[in-house]
Amino acid sequence: MNKDKIYTLLVFFLSFTVVIGGWFLTKGMLNCKETEILDVKGQVFVDVSEADKTGSDTTVQGDFEGEVLSEETMAGVLAVWDAGGREVYHEPMAGQMNMEQAIKAGRDWINTLAENDILPVDLLECSFESINAVLCTLDSQTSLERSLISYWTVTYKENDMEIILRIHAASGQVWKADISMSEEKMVYGTCSDEELLAIAFPFLTGDNTEVGIEDNKIYKISERGKVYVTLKRDKVVVDKQKPVARILLSLCTDVE
Repeated sequence: MNKDKIYTLLVFFLSFTVVIGGWFLTKGMLNCKETEILDVKGQVFVDVSEADKTGSDTTVQGDFEGEVLSEETMAGVLAVWDAGGREVYHEPMAGQMNMEQAIKAGRDWINTLAENDILPVDLLECSFESINAVLCTLDSQTSLERSLISYWTVTYKENDMEIILRIHAASGQVWKADISMSEEKMVYGTCSDEELLAIAFPFLTGDNTEVGIEDNKIYKISERGKVYVTLKRDKVVVDKQKPVARILLSLCTDVE
């Protein structure tokens, strides 16, 4: 074998060794970096868990104590809602309930109606297959504090049942409800319409106010006459399917 061939083979083997060695070196460095990154992420996860254990996240601790609103303030908030505007989603402000508290408030409200045979008693033990909650305010001009016009929209779904609640974020009160389910599941209960409104809106004062009917809606005006609540029952049939029964409850302000 001549010297040229020997040199060629040596160069080939040397190049091959460098390439293979470089590949193993690069792989080793990547593995080390991956381990380092995973270690850092693991430490962050542990820190978050420890923070939860010590209760440093005060936004989800304890019961929510809502702000007590006058009828005039309620009417002002409702006027802003009725005027409409672009919905702006946001995180809870100071004095507003967080998502966990909003879902719990809605769940407690549903349980109260179920306990009084307004809704099926099965809901007392129902965990719901889907729960969605969003907090928003309206991009509109108002003299009210911004924290007062926000509301949570919480939707609970279970099979063919859907309950959509609008919960005032600062007071924690359910101001609107849209409840729908198959007619055979709907419970009409033994309480009167006036009792139903009192149960659904326990914060509304005016025990001596008579219940009236207008445009297929049952309504009751508050004590000071600034707001009123309505109840409407409806039935919808879509594409010859089973009838869907609805209960619509609402706090309103357009009192003449």
